[in-house]
Amino acid sequence: MGSVSDIDIDTSSWRVLNLVIALSDTILQPLGLTLKLAPGLKHMEVLLPVEAVEIIGDIIILNKTVEGLKTFIEKISP
Repeated sequence: MGSVSDIDIDTSSWRVLNLVIALSDTILQPLGLTLKLAPGLKHMEVLLPVEAVEIIGDIIILNKTVEGLKTFIEKISP
């Protein structure tokens, strides 16, 4: 799907809320997204709530299908 480029933390509870995912080009179409980048940007980023994460290690395994992710992720860059 892509790579984790950042995390979103609630600093009052020190809890990770979201992973910021830099999407690979191959996942854009299955997610129903189109790539329209502003000058200087290299990829589209989305917020992925930690509720979608099943296992974290060298590879992150999600508990959602691609179809399920369509309504679950929040686009944060064009």
